[in-house]
Amino acid sequence: MLNIKRSLPFLLTAIIALAGWICSFIGVIMYGAAGFHWWIVIFHLILIIGVFAYALVSSVRGFRYSFLPWIAIGLVLLTIGTDETVYSHVSKVKLIAAGYIIMGIHLAIWAFGFGSDHGSKVHRWFHPDAYEAIPEQTASSRPEAPPAMTQTAPTHPAGQYPILPVNPEYKYRVRASHPYTASREDPNEMSFSKGDVLEVVDTNGKWWHARKPDGTIGIIPSNYVEVIN
Repeated sequence: MLNIKRSLPFLLTAIIALAGWICSFIGVIMYGAAGFHWWIVIFHLILIIGVFAYALVSSVRGFRYSFLPWIAIGLVLLTIGTDETVYSHVSKVKLIAAGYIIMGIHLAIWAFGFGSDHGSKVHRWFHPDAYEAIPEQTASSRPEAPPAMTQTAPTHPAGQYPILPVNPEYKYRVRASHPYTASREDPNEMSFSKGDVLEVVDTNGKWWHARKPDGTIGIIPSNYVEVIN
């Protein structure tokens, strides 16, 4: 789920999109335009509301590429609509063009934000909540493990974990009772902070396949978390 409050770029572009849509909507009504321009207005209203609503309730990271074709269609419609209105000397038509240009700018930003690779500078800028810094653990700062735990995570041969099924179903929710920093030597491991709520596929074994709310997946040591449900 995209954290709207913390993703300021997404929130600002959503406001810009709404401002541009209002301009074009008012212009279309005042000018009495019909047909194609009404389709542009309706299409972008559905697109803006749909993307914003989906960001509130679902995983943007998992489905962000599905937004790109609709954003591309929107940019094409806006380009055609702008070409038909921007050269007019009628103020009402210029208002429509202004709205189209504003919406085009916001769609271009969304295209880069949703289409950029995870870990890139653009993705970090657009999804800051997915890159929360986890303090480096040292011998003095590492919290003591609970009584039933050892001081370190369970050992494992490199690359040998439970097989992750195709299209896995994350059935269980767990809460981190202690923070964990993934080993730099194993890219499959996943870091988390104390109190983080994660979803796991199965609760058998010492290492579990888990998923964070932002869609990040990896393996975690079972003795650093407790099952919620």
